Amino acid sequence: MKGYKACGAGNDIQEARRPIVVKDKESNVGIISCCEAQFGVARQNSGGVAEFGPWIYQSIRDLRLRVDAVIVSCHAANEDSPWPSPYIRELYKSFIDAGASVVHGHHSHVPQGYESYCDGIIFYGMGNYAVDPDKWRSYYNGLWSFSADVDFSTIPVSWQPLTFEIHEQSGTGTIVIEESNYEEQEHHRRYLNECNYPFDNHDLFNSLWHEIALRIYYHHGADYMRFYTPNKKGLNLHIRNGLSLLKRAMINGIASPSNLSQYDYLLWYHMIACESHRQMLSTALGILSGEIKDLRTKETQRLADEMMPWSINVKINIT
Repeated sequence: MKGYKACGAGNDIQEARRPIVVKDKESNVGIISCCEAQFGVARQNSGGVAEFGPWIYQSIRDLRLRVDAVIVSCHAANEDSPWPSPYIRELYKSFIDAGASVVHGHHSHVPQGYESYCDGIIFYGMGNYAVDPDKWRSYYNGLWSFSADVDFSTIPVSWQPLTFEIHEQSGTGTIVIEESNYEEQEHHRRYLNECNYPFDNHDLFNSLWHEIALRIYYHHGADYMRFYTPNKKGLNLHIRNGLSLLKRAMINGIASPSNLSQYDYLLWYHMIACESHRQMLSTALGILSGEIKDLRTKETQRLADEMMPWSINVKINIT
């Protein structure tokens, strides 16, 4: 498309990592786009998307020499989680420390929270923006998105929140994205406040991550890794040692090479190469094995039940 600028993908790794500069009112804004390792990552001699890594810090420093502000747009999160992992939160803060003014996170498919940090702002997840409503209607909070009107002329940057609803125009098949009405905005405001609430309490946030990791693990993570097949209906698991799952899988031949397809390997790659998925798996297995102390509380259960209703039937008791 003529005059259209894009970044974060290219014919090789150098082109994929190349930032762009755009004019915003009176400010020149540099944009770096990247993602966790997933399908289609750019390599030295092949095209794809830009995987995040240490290169981002040098790119931020170089950009700051010729622009007024830097945005880092990063595709990273566990799907359907209203909160980021501690790793992603620390990573995004490090981008601000390196000189970015805004970190724009996405991938969770539901809106996540936001927080001011130093002179910048971090949006952990903006939700879906332009998707087919039929495919996302059954997903809790999958049909609205969070946006922001940012003013880069101030230090720290100032901004105003905006939220949008996604729906299909009756009888036309046309997807419509429009600003939320007052009632919708009130619902979105309450939701985002619940997303932001744990950020002010270090212990609560880390405990909530344990709740999230275990619920995602038992909802689909263990299934995808073929560790076992859970009974999702009224699931109540009492596990003494999560490592025994792996041992049983190998003894029974569940994970033997002869039983695996290319799809299995591709799914495993996606679960292990993607940092958010790997953090979820390692945290859940660490808790189940006793290597990591289980920090969940009644408050983390309440928050997860309220904000992740699809996971309510996943109750895990550990001794």
